[in-house]
Amino acid sequence: MKKTKVQLRDEQFDNVKKSLISALEMKGEPAAFMLDRIDEYMTFWLIRYQLTEAIGKTKAVVEYDNGGGQKGVKINSAVEELPKISKQMANILEDLQLSGVVIDDDSGL
Repeated sequence: MKKTKVQLRDEQFDNVKKSLISALEMKGEPAAFMLDRIDEYMTFWLIRYQLTEAIGKTKAVVEYDNGGGQKGVKINSAVEELPKISKQMANILEDLQLSGVVIDDDSGL
């Protein structure tokens, strides 16, 4: 049976998290705060995934109508937030000294 989009996302999530934990374990026994940082990274990973999905559905530019007669187009707010989330993720990897680690991530993000 073909996997659903949610199942694929969950599988990717698990793979990325396992890869990060494995990378920490190769450096020695990870401290609890390091595992907490990985959980934080994975929260950002989910947000990034959702933002990318939102951009895919609505595109980078969206129409708006404020109901007061003003209509137009604006940049999708997800496009503006995506680099911020990616930056936070990079900071976490740097804090964990994993910034040069290649993570097995097939999500295309």
